[in-house]
Amino acid sequence: VMAPPASAERPDQAQGGKSKPHTPQKLDPKTLAKIDDALEKYEVESWQRFLRFEEECKEKIFAQFASSPEGMTAMDYHKMLMRWQKLARKGMPADMRPADSLAAIRDLIQRDRIAQEGLAASASDPAPIAAGDAVGG
Repeated sequence: VMAPPASAERPDQAQGGKSKPHTPQKLDPKTLAKIDDALEKYEVESWQRFLRFEEECKEKIFAQFASSPEGMTAMDYHKMLMRWQKLARKGMPADMRPADSLAAIRDLIQRDRIAQEGLAASASDPAPIAAGDAVGG
């Protein structure tokens, strides 16, 4: 086994193989401000890119499972959940059942009602969701 030539040694190992502790260079406030600005710009651009990607994924998943571009039926939604449940099985306590899908749809409808009322600043009380309300059940 041949040893590398002495000239191939790193400068910090030149003295008996001991490495010298690296002393970071002190940065002036102007340079620190430039670094902070660059990081802030990167974070904002990245976050916007991630949000666009998330929306594209949602649209693709919707288009894959919806039988109509106007919306998903309860059956479409359940089919989607069943497909994705296989991927998320470890985080679920049991297999997906139609009642689970229905409960999720009812929750989404209720949350949508609350959000719409908040936007409309309506003073009327929302009616609770009755069994089968707006989900074909």
